[in-house]
Amino acid sequence: MTTTLKVQNIKCQGCAHTITTNLSGLNGVEAVSVTTDSQSVAIQHKNENVLAEAKKMLVSLGYPVNGDNAP
Repeated sequence: MTTTLKVQNIKCQGCAHTITTNLSGLNGVEAVSVTTDSQSVAIQHKNENVLAEAKKMLVSLGYPVNGDNAP
């Protein structure tokens, strides 16, 4: 399944690279796509537990999830 999250603080390709590299290393994450223009992260994941871990990692990296998408 794929979930797209609106994320704060994505300002450049460096931010996108940091997010992609870190989330791709999580067990159960199959693909990550970051769009800097819309400040969104699309995560292809195996289940909701993996998505929850990805959200926690985003917060720890300094990219909190906006509004209704928050963990």
